[in-house]
Order: sequence, then C-alpha cells, then structure tokens
Amino acid sequence: MKFVSTIWAMALMLAAAAAPASATTFSPAPGTFLFQGTVLVAKGSPTFYCTLKLTISVTSSTTAVVTPALAAPSSVFCPTFIFSGTPYPFNYVSGGIEIPGVVMSTAFGTGCSGRLVGGWDIGSPASITFNATLPGSGSSDTCKIVGRVYQVAGSPLSITNP
Repeated sequence: MKFVSTIWAMALMLAAAAAPASATTFSPAPGTFLFQGTVLVAKGSPTFYCTLKLTISVTSSTTAVVTPALAAPSSVFCPTFIFSGTPYPFNYVSGGIEIPGVVMSTAFGTGCSGRLVGGWDIGSPASITFNATLPGSGSSDTCKIVGRVYQVAGSPLSITNP
C-alpha cells in the first residue's frame, strides 16, 4: 500500500510540474501602441492638467515595456515632470496594469518613485484609468496621476492573463 501511495504522490508532483504557468499575453505581437489622454498631475500643490502619452512596445507575446511622457495642453509646467530610466516593464495584474520602477522628477529638484497601477478596459478603444500616488523622495510630497488614457494608434491592443 505504501508503494501505491508513493507512486500516486510522484504522479501528482509530475503533473503539477508539467502544468503550464499562466502568463500575460499581449496581442498582436510584436507591435507599438500609443495611449494618450488628459490627466491631473500633482507634486503636492498646485495641480496641473497634462497630456499623458504612453508608448507601449510589445516585443513578444509575453513581454512589453512602456515609455511615458507628459505634455502641456493647458499648463507650461507639464513638461517639467520628467520620467527617467525609461522604458519601464509593462505588466498585467488582476484587473489592470502595473508599471513598476517609475521614477518621476520635477524641474524643481524633487521627485517620486514607485509602482504605477491602472485599471485596464478592453473597450473600443482600449483605455487605462489611473488614480495613483507615487511616494515622494525623502520627506517630499507625493506625486499623483489621476485620469484616463485611450489607445490612439496601433492595432487594437489585447492583454489577457488566463
């Protein structure tokens, strides 16, 4: 009986090892996709409304990176918020997307860094909604990014995670 139990346990271990891990799938791949929209950006006070552009580069069906940039629709201060160390990894997490390792500095010498998370909507067009706060460096104020960006270029991007 012990022999049968041992064989059964080994069979279960082998089956678990053979099961494929679920991974995020980006489609189509490869490809470049542009998302853009007006977001509120703040480093403490005051706040600015800026155009956030996300250039998402899908290099394979399981790998993507993103390069963010801020432009000025209503405030000349928007381009003073600078993302450094780009591109960043672009990941799907439960119900949304994650951009880890974001570093955003300001022309005023202080910055923020951390993980930027947004809600993913597969609609037509696809969109990402941010209501994010990045920790400030040292004792400086946090940075906020609040708003929605929509896909404006590239084939419709699909992100799945079975």
